[in-house]
Amino acid sequence: MPASQNPYALALIVCESVHRHPQTGQHTILGTINKFKARQFPSPARFSVYFALTDGSGPVNLGLKIVDSESLGADDSGKEENSRLPETQVEVNIPDPFSTIEGVISLQMVFPKEGVYFCQLFAGDGNLLMERRITVAAASAERS
Repeated sequence: MPASQNPYALALIVCESVHRHPQTGQHTILGTINKFKARQFPSPARFSVYFALTDGSGPVNLGLKIVDSESLGADDSGKEENSRLPETQVEVNIPDPFSTIEGVISLQMVFPKEGVYFCQLFAGDGNLLMERRITVAAASAERS
C-alpha cells in the first residue's frame, strides 16, 4: 500500500456553523446553506464547510476553494476574479482506509456579484473529491 492514498469524500456540507461535542467529538451541523441572499454587492459572507472522508491513508493535503461557475471551463479571463475568492489548505492524517475523519473549515469572504459558485474540496495534487453549488442572489424587497 502506498504511504499516502487520496480519500473518498462522504460529505461536503456548507452551513452556518458546526458544533463539536467536547466529550464525544460528534459534530452537529447548524443551518445548512445552498443559497445566500444579499442586499447589495459585493456581499460579505461567513460560513463553515463540514467534510467527512474515508478510504484514504497517511497524511493528505486538502484544498478548499470557492469558484465562480462562469469561470469554470473558460479561458484565463476568469482567473483574476477567482483569485479573489478564498482558497484554503489543510493537512489531515488518515490512520487507515477503514477510518472516517471529519473536519470543519470556517470561511469569511466576499461574494463580488450574483451568480452560481462552487465550493470544491481537493486532495493531493488537485484531485477533486466533491463540490457543492452555492447560489448567490439579490434579496428581493419584501414588504410587510
